Amino acid sequence: MDFNEIVSGKCVPLGILSIVIFYLIGGAASSVLPFIFLTCIAVGYIKSISVTDTIVAGLLVSLIGGIINLLISVGIVYKSYGATYAMYMFTSVSSVNLVLSVIVGIIGGAIGYFIKDEVIKNNNN
Repeated sequence: MDFNEIVSGKCVPLGILSIVIFYLIGGAASSVLPFIFLTCIAVGYIKSISVTDTIVAGLLVSLIGGIINLLISVGIVYKSYGATYAMYMFTSVSSVNLVLSVIVGIIGGAIGYFIKDEVIKNNNN
């Protein structure tokens, strides 16, 4: 597993950017987890080097995208409701959301790899 090969290209930054854009468009009214899942499937499909590499790429995309979404969310809550509620959200609610986004990203990256593997197998037959 070569970390430079995983982060090379535009796939990981575009995945992070798309997660942030989906969060900003969807807002707090909807969950961003389906968008993280679909984005990590796309990243896994594009970065289909090996299973571990696509899992790490999905992990990076979902972790960094989740952290950026967390910071945006805490900033909005701080501006709207004040420091007390923002601190509560940052300490209790955010850790669960971040862990869920990482798990969904890992699963999405693995599924993207296996989709690409099946497409290649079906094209060779």
